Amino acid sequence: MDNAINDIVMQLVDYQIDEWKPEGEEVAADDEDLVNRSGPPIRKLFIANLSSQTTFVQLRRLFSAYGKVVDVHIMRDKITHAKKKFGFVTFKNPEDALRVLRLKRGEIRLHRRILYLAPADNCHQPVELPDGRVEWNHRRKQESTSSEEEDLAVGVTTVPSKKEEVTEDKVKRKECKINILNDDCLRYVFSFLNNKERIRIERVCKRWQALSMDMWLCQKHLDFTSVLPMFSSHKLNMHILESFLRRCGENLSSLSLTPNTFTADVPKIIANYCKNLHCLNLSGLPVTSYSLGFLTRVCRELRYLCMNDCSGASDKDYQILFRACPQLETVKLARNSSINGKCLYGLKDTRVKKLVLDECNNLCPKNLMSALCKLEHLSHLSLNACGTLTSRDVSTLAQSLPKLQSLSMAQYFPLFRRDSLEPVGILKDLIRLNLQLNPSVNDQVMETIAQNCKKLQELNITGCSVHSWDNKTLTNVGVKCLALLPNLIELKMSYLACVTDESLEAIASKCNLRRLVCRGCPTFTDVGCTRILSSCNELQLFDFSGCDLVSNITLQAALDAVKLRTNNIKLKLVVGGTCVYDDQCIRTHPLLVVEFIDLCVPHLRPDYVDDIYFPTTGSLNVWRILTDILNTGNSTLHKLGPGNVSNMENEVKIFVKWGGKEYEICHLSQDDSVATLKNAIHKETGVRPERQKLLNLKLKGKSPEDDCQLSALKLKQPFKVMMMGSLEEDIADACAPPDDIPEVVNDLDIEDEEVAIESSEVYLAKIERRVREYKINILNQPRPGKKLLVLDIDYTLYDHRSTAETGYELMRPFLHEFLTSAYQDYDIVIWSATSMMWIEEKMKLLGVSTHSDYKVAFYLDNLAMISIHTPKYGVVQCSFIAG
Repeated sequence: MDNAINDIVMQLVDYQIDEWKPEGEEVAADDEDLVNRSGPPIRKLFIANLSSQTTFVQLRRLFSAYGKVVDVHIMRDKITHAKKKFGFVTFKNPEDALRVLRLKRGEIRLHRRILYLAPADNCHQPVELPDGRVEWNHRRKQESTSSEEEDLAVGVTTVPSKKEEVTEDKVKRKECKINILNDDCLRYVFSFLNNKERIRIERVCKRWQALSMDMWLCQKHLDFTSVLPMFSSHKLNMHILESFLRRCGENLSSLSLTPNTFTADVPKIIANYCKNLHCLNLSGLPVTSYSLGFLTRVCRELRYLCMNDCSGASDKDYQILFRACPQLETVKLARNSSINGKCLYGLKDTRVKKLVLDECNNLCPKNLMSALCKLEHLSHLSLNACGTLTSRDVSTLAQSLPKLQSLSMAQYFPLFRRDSLEPVGILKDLIRLNLQLNPSVNDQVMETIAQNCKKLQELNITGCSVHSWDNKTLTNVGVKCLALLPNLIELKMSYLACVTDESLEAIASKCNLRRLVCRGCPTFTDVGCTRILSSCNELQLFDFSGCDLVSNITLQAALDAVKLRTNNIKLKLVVGGTCVYDDQCIRTHPLLVVEFIDLCVPHLRPDYVDDIYFPTTGSLNVWRILTDILNTGNSTLHKLGPGNVSNMENEVKIFVKWGGKEYEICHLSQDDSVATLKNAIHKETGVRPERQKLLNLKLKGKSPEDDCQLSALKLKQPFKVMMMGSLEEDIADACAPPDDIPEVVNDLDIEDEEVAIESSEVYLAKIERRVREYKINILNQPRPGKKLLVLDIDYTLYDHRSTAETGYELMRPFLHEFLTSAYQDYDIVIWSATSMMWIEEKMKLLGVSTHSDYKVAFYLDNLAMISIHTPKYGVVQCSFIAG
């Protein structure tokens, strides 16, 4: 106890009491610790212990009581973007920041929390320049709330620091100029980027990522064709789709998908993220009964639904979906072979105005008509290439929907008769009518439509009389009736065989056309075209590409017509594939636009000759010459002037294009024959008459005989002929053996006997194994006593390299008539060097698999073929047929 007392006494003796100082002097001494002597003056303070409810507005209002606040920033988490419990406050003057630091602990409170204050690190402090201006931190700069704060972004005059000298050039070199822009300007710049690029900029910095995420929240429409275009090496998948919808699905109102590598789970993902969709396009995507059930949860506001080429769901599934969409206005179910029409009963309580059922070949007419009767608001109906419809169905349709405004019944209907389309005249309110490539259109049908459908504005009768030179269906009589339509502004009448200039003159005298398309009409001349141009003052588009007899006379008439216009409406002419040549004087007029492009589809022309694709064996170099003709086109045509057109009545002037050159054939008259023309061509080119093939010299769609007079061909002057043929010297060179063949020495004593390919044991063994292993799916049982007819698809039934788009345009002329006739004596088999999936799709597209007049026994694909080696072509795949 005594030792403890002695220790305390010794401590009291050693204890020293400091000298007492006034309170002001003590604070002044503490200020020396708050002054930053090793860096710029302290303007930015570190604030800790913030509440998650604190906003930068509340924080600014709190510290504004101590001085002018330039910037307030609350830190956020990098991943979740949640607010952290610390931030920064920047003052305009260092004295204000020092005043805050002098406050005692507990004097500054917010949301019942004591805020902890400390000077920010030197790297975060604003930089003072030698000229007295302050360079603020642009990385976290917020918009100022007053005009004085906006001036701070330019510069604030303060006392420069002597400790640190930073040049202005050094600061600007570290700074990216685009970051000077505020958020609104950056959003405007980012709005010009596509969706794919907007995702990429999220990797630049946190600010750009936040701006991009904000822009995704404003996204209303999303079309995936703009994200990854068709034929791109990168394909969309489920992960990419979910990433997009996670960003913008909540506010999305329109969504369009493309069939990339999506699965049937797409509707499930859409249902998870897109709650407010108005338009949905799922064309080509696989669907199931299970996946369609998810759409019923989020489609209460759906108004547009497109499910073309969607296989896997039944009528019952679609009916449940339609009942869950009371706001539907447009429904598209084209090329859907799994529905029979019962699904349309689900639309009776909706306000559907537009319904598209193109190429739905399994529709039951009874179900279709009974469902259409209940759609009171339907105004647009498309039934293109629905092969199950009959003439009675057209009559029922017209009586059930008398207020229909738009009707499309294009392409081939095998059960229609000549009078099947006459009930269309009942539709008094019809505005748009599409009968493209429908062979049931004739003069009587056109007369009925013209007399009753007075409100008609748009009419499409393209190809309705194609290949009908002998069997006339639609002629001048029917087309002239269109002059009775007072509101007709758009007319498409391409590929008409028996329609001449008389129809154009009648239409021009009565109608106020704005768009006229008459491609590939071999009987139209300058007479009818000039009448159209001079009479239709509001004409905006005139497409007569492929009309061989139209020349620069029509172009001059167009120039004269636009010069007289007072409405300043531009006229666009499409003149490719005609005798019109490029005239710069005419093309410079501001109201006249001339395009030298040929939009004509060759095999839809009435004068189309099928043997162009199959030249005779005696014609050498034919494909080289034909390619040269197609490549040069109209660009190398001789520029004929108006003065070159002969005014003599009997004189004929012909230009022959052969071998990339043009030859002028003169001194011919109307009384000369085709043989005389060929002899004149022989003198100019050296090609003998028997080897000449004049492509576009036609008489009623066929090549004229040699004794036919030129007057019967009704050639428009000057006339241009494309010729194929070979010189005798070229034929001799091609037939002669090469001189530089090396001599082959056979050093074997016994020569091998040459075996034909069809007799080789190796290939016979392959055939035997293929016959034994390949499984044939019989579609229709072979008939006893019938032979087998094996047909290929490409170039036989289907023009796969054509520019056409629909099945009726792609199929060979008179395909169904040929197969119907062949089926009487043969069982038909389709064998193509492609996969079975494509064979079935092509046959469905052409209507071969569902035709009622003939049946296909079975299909064979590339797996049924064998590979052989040929000396000329190497290893090839070939089919084999027993004789």
